[in-house]
Amino acid sequence: MSTSAAELVRQLADVKERDAAHQELVKLGSKAVPALLQAAAAPAGLPHDRAILDTLSELKDFRAEPLFRQALSSDDPETRAIGARGLFLLKAPNALDAIRIAINDAPDPLHFEQTPAVRSLVEAGMVALPMVFTLMESSDEQTRQRAQYVLASVVLQDITRQVQPRPLTSDAMSAWEKLRQENGFYQWDAPEVKRAASIDLWKRWLQHRRGQLDKK
Repeated sequence: MSTSAAELVRQLADVKERDAAHQELVKLGSKAVPALLQAAAAPAGLPHDRAILDTLSELKDFRAEPLFRQALSSDDPETRAIGARGLFLLKAPNALDAIRIAINDAPDPLHFEQTPAVRSLVEAGMVALPMVFTLMESSDEQTRQRAQYVLASVVLQDITRQVQPRPLTSDAMSAWEKLRQENGFYQWDAPEVKRAASIDLWKRWLQHRRGQLDKK
């Protein structure tokens, strides 16, 4: 006998059953959304609420968009991170603005630069770079560190597609280092004037690169 969606949602509250319940709800797909939304309307504790929101984000159902937007104003960083990620996965209007709000929320304990918002910006690729340049101008050091990580990841992806490096070589990384030098060697903790000059060079580079891509 299969477990109902409502029962699976209740199981999300139990740390021992949470992962299995999450997987089963994802398998149910859109059929699980009404039960998840109903439970979200009656908060039952932060861990359960996060699990509901996280499951909805993976289901990528447009009915959850208002809930994701509401999550952005939460006092809980993990809730904000899930909300922003959910909007990004939905390709919702102004999703990148939501990502900007959550850029420093819920960092990976083992990888300081990585947060759900950082992951989303890297996945967005070149289209995210104007937002990244704004983050690189931030007065907040952590924001600049994470923006620098995104810049490196996105541009290295673009270089790899162009260079198609030979296996087990550092061709792409060498090309990235060369480009980084040409564009002022942006460093998050450099003096503001030097950072600004580098960002300006990166903006010019992006304009040129877009022109190249438009010709293809």
